[in-house]
Amino acid sequence: GRERAKEEEAERGREGKREKDIKKTKEGMTDAGREKNIGENGKKKQSESVKEKNAVKDKREERERERERERERERERERERAEHREKVKEIEGAKKRAKQMERKKSRKKLKDCLTNMMNECERWRKKKRETFGQWLNYIWFCFFFSKTTKIKEKE
Repeated sequence: GRERAKEEEAERGREGKREKDIKKTKEGMTDAGREKNIGENGKKKQSESVKEKNAVKDKREERERERERERERERERERERAEHREKVKEIEGAKKRAKQMERKKSRKKLKDCLTNMMNECERWRKKKRETFGQWLNYIWFCFFFSKTTKIKEKE
């Protein structure tokens, strides 16, 4: 029974101390301050400065998270740009190779065309037995004609 009596005494002491603390707090403040800082159960509410500090901290953390998200988006955009540059390079390379092939083909065509013209001119010369000047004029005409037809083909 003695222990229980001690416990009850200690409990009364704690309650008394709590009431004293509440009284001190209440006496040291205006009514408005009391309403603001003391909750229903008599405990102090979170003070305004702590609330402000926490709000500032939350804002700072949010800004930092936003910056990190922005950095991530920028990295993603850079990756996309790099991929795009690679694709463009591949396409340009393919175009270049195609042009080279086209040049080779057109050179061969021109060479074949000239060979054919020379053969044609040779046959014509033998048949006609014309002078060398006329023969040159004919070659020039054939060559010019092939150029103009080539231009027309392109169009």
